Amino acid sequence: MGMMQPTLWVMVMPLLGWALSAVVALGLDRLMPRRRPRK
Repeated sequence: MGMMQPTLWVMVMPLLGWALSAVVALGLDRLMPRRRPRK
């Protein structure tokens, strides 16, 4: 019972990818601040 269900992976993987991309984007924003228009 140690293996995770494939359906769970299908649900979790996209979330992990999105979260990772969001964290990377925020990190890049912090490290290399670019000029962004105020809205």
